[in-house]
Amino acid sequence: MKIYNLTAIIFSSVVPISCAEKVVKPISSNENPVKNQTESPAITENYDRDTAKALHDKACYKCHDLYKPKVYTDEQWVSIIKSMAPKANLNAEETSLVLHYVTSEN
Repeated sequence: MKIYNLTAIIFSSVVPISCAEKVVKPISSNENPVKNQTESPAITENYDRDTAKALHDKACYKCHDLYKPKVYTDEQWVSIIKSMAPKANLNAEETSLVLHYVTSEN
């Protein structure tokens, strides 16, 4: 009986935590990471919107619904992509490509 009660208590505390809304840390207003992130010559010269969109859709949809790029500002997207890229196993070039896609669609 004690094990059943303990299991019920643990389960009831884990479910709300795992279902909680995830919050993305905002960047400070004195930073301008968009300028630094989007000036990659390889991305701006060879940018293929369809490839970038496909990478964005594939990498992001694995874990959650896709958000329209206009939902967030460029600054918010930089923070979001920077925090999500490691979870999606994106390398630096892929991260820049996805970031360029979402900020260019704004």
